[in-house]
Amino acid sequence: MSDHTISEVMTKKVFTLHEDDEVIKAVRLMREADISAIPIVRDNNALVGIVSRADMLDELIGFLTQ
Repeated sequence: MSDHTISEVMTKKVFTLHEDDEVIKAVRLMREADISAIPIVRDNNALVGIVSRADMLDELIGFLTQ
């Protein structure tokens, strides 16, 4: 692995969502596309963060334990 570059191992088909999209849209995309994280962008496509399956589970746990 040490002789490989990031471009050789990275995911090339990238799905993004807008920071104002609803959480359910991320959940559905993760499930349908079988991905574990989604870059989140603004209107100008600037990256503002990444949401992961772990983030979704943390949110669900918080919701269920209220």
